[in-house]
Amino acid sequence: MRRQVFSMLIAGLVAAAGLSTWPVMAQTTSTAACQLAPVFLMLRDLIGRDRMGDCTSAVIRSDSGDFNQPTTKGMLTFRPSDLIVAFSDGQTTWLYGPNGLESRPTGTRLAWENTATTVVASAGTGTGVGTGSTSTAPVAQGVPALPVAPIPTPTPTVMSTLPIRVEGEDSTTTRPFELTGGDYAVGWEIERQRGRTSCYVGSRLRRWDDPNPGALVLHTTLNTANDRTASGEARVFSVLPGRYVFDVSTTGCDWRFVVRLPS
Repeated sequence: MRRQVFSMLIAGLVAAAGLSTWPVMAQTTSTAACQLAPVFLMLRDLIGRDRMGDCTSAVIRSDSGDFNQPTTKGMLTFRPSDLIVAFSDGQTTWLYGPNGLESRPTGTRLAWENTATTVVASAGTGTGVGTGSTSTAPVAQGVPALPVAPIPTPTPTVMSTLPIRVEGEDSTTTRPFELTGGDYAVGWEIERQRGRTSCYVGSRLRRWDDPNPGALVLHTTLNTANDRTASGEARVFSVLPGRYVFDVSTTGCDWRFVVRLPS
């Protein structure tokens, strides 16, 4: 249930006014002077509002590309490099990652964390998970952007007839496929590979010839003995005509995506 709720939560908040030229999910609007960014809501529910406190300003983007939101008791961070959300109170850091909710002393790393990514800074320092100083410009709507992926090399074969099916077992960028534009449904299936106790899958739909991020379609974890497979459907809206790819990141899940028209 936790992975399904988190997947639906992430899929529902990746749209922002600044990304209106890309495929988007549901949009959100903030009217309060300080409102917790939707990407942090599940983490707050998991670790507790008493421990996290209330936000004290809008989301701020650091020079490294991470998104930080200070609270009365620490600092929240969304890390686009690996789609991880975290909270630090200066002594302990809680992260929701491929193994679900975990904690560690601030200043250390878990085994799966990218060694190129610096850890969450102490509360009140004004920096997040990435490197560099923090910008003072709040992010519009309090919604983080998505990770930037490399431009894949074009291939001679381009899929163009719906439904479009892609699958794999590793982190990759799929071969390109043509979309004529409009609204689409993306059905997804994932399966934990034999010998794995848990696995994570994250995927974004992106124009193949542009390094800017696309729409997050999937962000979920399988991490219990009875949780070997999962499936669902995401919707993307107002897709511009063009050639697209899926950028897929996984830690041991087989994955399948089917792009079709909404029913």
